[in-house]
This record gives sequence, C-alpha cells and structure tokens, in this order.
Amino acid sequence: MMVGQLLLLVDIILNVHIKSIHSTIHYNIGVLMASKLDSPFDLERCAPAVDLALEDVNEKLLSPHNVKLHKVQASYPSCSGAVAPGLQKARYLIEPLMPDRYFRRKSNDSNCSLLGAHVYTNVGIYKGSRVAIKKVVKKKVDVNKKLLWEIKQVRDVTHENTVRFVGACIEYPCVLILTEYCPKGSLKDVLQNEQLKLDWNFRMCLIHDIVKGMTYLHSSELGVHGKLRSSNCLIDGRFVVKISDFGLNILTTPSEITKDSNYYNKLLWVAPELLPVTVIPGSPATQKGDVYSFSIILEEIVVRGGPYEVAKQFLSTEEILKRVQEREFPPFRPDVSGADCPHDIKLLMDKCWLDSPEDRPTFETIKSDIRTIMKGYCENLMDDLLRRMEQYANNLEVLVEEKTEQLSQEKRRSEELLYQVLPRPVAQQLMAGDMVQPEQFECVTVYFSDIVGFTSLCAQSSPMQVVNLLNDLYSTFDRVIGAYDVYKVETIGDAYMVVSGLPERNGDNHAREISRMALAILEAVQSFSIQHKPDAQLKVRIGIHSDGDKFLSD
Repeated sequence: MMVGQLLLLVDIILNVHIKSIHSTIHYNIGVLMASKLDSPFDLERCAPAVDLALEDVNEKLLSPHNVKLHKVQASYPSCSGAVAPGLQKARYLIEPLMPDRYFRRKSNDSNCSLLGAHVYTNVGIYKGSRVAIKKVVKKKVDVNKKLLWEIKQVRDVTHENTVRFVGACIEYPCVLILTEYCPKGSLKDVLQNEQLKLDWNFRMCLIHDIVKGMTYLHSSELGVHGKLRSSNCLIDGRFVVKISDFGLNILTTPSEITKDSNYYNKLLWVAPELLPVTVIPGSPATQKGDVYSFSIILEEIVVRGGPYEVAKQFLSTEEILKRVQEREFPPFRPDVSGADCPHDIKLLMDKCWLDSPEDRPTFETIKSDIRTIMKGYCENLMDDLLRRMEQYANNLEVLVEEKTEQLSQEKRRSEELLYQVLPRPVAQQLMAGDMVQPEQFECVTVYFSDIVGFTSLCAQSSPMQVVNLLNDLYSTFDRVIGAYDVYKVETIGDAYMVVSGLPERNGDNHAREISRMALAILEAVQSFSIQHKPDAQLKVRIGIHSDGDKFLSD
C-alpha cells in the first residue's frame, strides 16, 4: 500500500512540475498524502519498503525532471511540512524536495488583474488546476492542536460566496497558503477601474454576494472574519464575489509587524471599538466588527473609490483613524451623499457603522434587508448572471473601441512621421511590406541654399538663439515649398536641400518648379525677421543644378 501511495504522490508531483516548466519562483513544498491511506501504518515496519520505493522512483521517474523525494517523516503533531484537506485522518508525512521550478508568478494573470489591473499575486498549478498562493512572513510555525483545528475550520468552509481553501506549506522560509484562484480580481480593483461601467443592478449583485458569504461565515464554526476589506472580496470567472482571507489566525499572523502606510490603511475598515487594540491578523475580532467593515465596503461601492475617499483629500490616514477612535459625536464616518445611491442603501450603511456595536444589525438582518432592497434589481440567479455577463461584455466593447481608436491614432502618427523622413511612395511601399528597389532618375533639378555669413552670426548668438533662428527659417521654407511640386531631401546646419522630378517624375517641369520655388523663398527671406537681431537683414545663397546647368543667385 505504501508503494502505491508513493506512486500517487509522484504522479501529482510530476503533474505540477511539468505544467510549471516556465515558472520563475523556487519553492520547497511538501504535500501531505498520508490522509489517502485507509488505515494508519507502522513507520518502522514500512521503512525498508519505503526506502526501496523512494530509490526506485527517484532514479526511474523523477531524475529526468530534477525532482527528488524526501524520506518519510515523523507523525504529527510534531511534524513539519505542508498540510492539505483531509488532515484529521493524517498519520505520516511524505515530503517531496523540488529544487526546480514549482510555482510560477504571472504578472498579467493574478487575483488582481481585471481589465489590466496592477496588483500581482503568485499563481501555481495544483492537481491540474490553478491556485492562488499567498506568502506569509513568518519565521516559525508550530504544528499544534490549535493550528490543526483552525485548518479544519477553513477546510470545512464550503459556500459559493467564499474562497475554497486548498492547502498550505508551513516550512520556513516558504510559509504559503493555497486557495481557490479568482481570475477577475478583487472588488477593490473593480471599483477603482474607471473604464469599467457599473450600474446599480451590477452593484446590488456584488453587495448581495458579500452579504451571503458573510452570513454563512458567521453561522459556521469560524463565527467571524476579522479582516473584511474590499481587497479580500475576490471575483471569480462567473463574476461572483467570494470572501477570502478568513481564519488561520495562527498561520497568518506575521512574526514582525511593520507599521507602514499599508498597515494604517488596513485599519480604515476596523470598527472604532477595536482600534485601541493593535489590530493584526489574529487579534480579537467580533461579528459586529465585521458589520462595520461591511459598511465601509458599501461606501467604497457607492463612491467607487477607497475608504474615506472624501476625507483623504484633507486628512491623512493617521488623522482619520484618530478621529474614528476618539468616537466623537456625531461619529466621524465617510462622507456619502444620498444622491449617489439608493435611499435604502444609504440607510443600511448608516445602521452598519453606528458607534455602538449593539446597535448594528447582524448579517442575517442585513441579508433580509438586502433581499427587500433588491426587488426590481436581480429577480433570479439566471437573470443575475446574464446581467453580469452583459455588463461585462458591454464594458469590453467600450474598451475595444477605445483601444482601436488609440491604435488608429498611433498608426496615423507613425505614417506622418514616416512621410516626413521618406518620400511618400517609398513610405507606402514599406508600410505595405513591399521591397523598395533602387531607382535612377535622369531628369531632376536640385536646389541648395545656405545662410550668408552664418559663421559670424553664430559667433554673435547664443546656442538657443541659433536654434530658434534655424527653426523659424526652415518653418518658413517648409510653408513655401508646400505650394510646389518638390521634395525636401534634408537640412544640415544652415544648408537646405530640395529636389524636383522625384520620387514622382514630372517631365520637364522640374526646372520650372525649382526656379519658382527659389524666387518664392527669396521673397519670403526679404520679410523674415531674426528674433534676437530684428534690425539685421537675413540673406541666403541659392544654388540650382538641372541637366548639367548650374545657376547661382544671392
């Protein structure tokens, strides 16, 4: 039986390892398979068979994949490694050592990546399915009865509006929690994404999902969440909100607390009666505290921003927390206009953030109120889902139109830039992907000009004055030549070169076009004014070459 269980473990390891061949993060993770056994077995009696099986498996199956299995460890509660569903039946631990890539980080495929969101999470493959990986900053995890009980509690949480617990690794330095992967991101990202259009039908469905998930959690063995925030409300592929980051207080409490801006920002969802306590994962939490946190999420949904969106314009996060903790009268709460949401939602919000915990409603009461409010919004589950899908599709259509227009604008800019650098026929051939063949032109007229006394003029001017002079002069020339069948080749210093008869042949008109253009340039120069020397008259020297004849004019 032990060999069979070992091969089953090997199959899972290979499945994960091969599918994660492009990973970038190295993890040493253990997988608890002892729960698969029908009955406990004697470790000492099975040790020789296990050693032999390990040797055979490592040599024949795992060696090509740079994977190796550890020897069987001791039984819990003193064992270390990873724990997974089925823990209460576990007796022994088998640890795979996987120095090669096990999980991968996907910068554009995360729990916070709805329509181009910017927050990242680790994503891995477990038993052929993607899972979200949360890393916990913890130096040591003691496997004791309390931890095992907390793991059992979160494992037993099964509801359509809660994130499913997959497993965990409790071995330093990779203390990890594996949960269900929600590809559409968090509620926080959805609300702050201005490109996403959210009508009140959609928002009511989001609120209803949160209430259903919290009602279930409060009636479960967990009894309380304690860390309810918009970032912990994830959205799955069916646009259903799922509550995450509940339970596992021992595992999720970091060894050290850094009181930075992120720490204080998380306290904005904490009820005032809990703020005097150092609020960290694992600190005292209450059901009425969760109700208060829900009211802050309601404010976020209404204003489509962060908590205390209006107050943050003139108060720092620490100042806001101080005013909330002082419990002044009337209590300091987010500023929400009744015109921004349905009247019933505003009333519910006000009840949920009342200063006295006893006066706040329970989630059972909130659930009943939401059902009444939702009449006329989401009639049934199918209508709800179809409405969400339609809303999402409409948003995608708007985004596609905007991106298409942006692409068209960038394409036009690129074409204009290319036309400025190359002759139009050549640029068109390049954009069409055609090969540009060298071509000889027999009948052309070439124009050259420069500024008379340019060297002495530069000596009397600053570099920026020279730049402005040339820019003004060549802008004038460009306006003049636009009326003639000519092509500007280049400008080098004070030299200006134009040609007629190419890239499109114009018969014998090339000499006439260049000559008329030259006369027009001379006339424009007569009225040209130098910005830093308004009294000086600019002069240009012009040379024309056509069919072997050369003409000079000053």
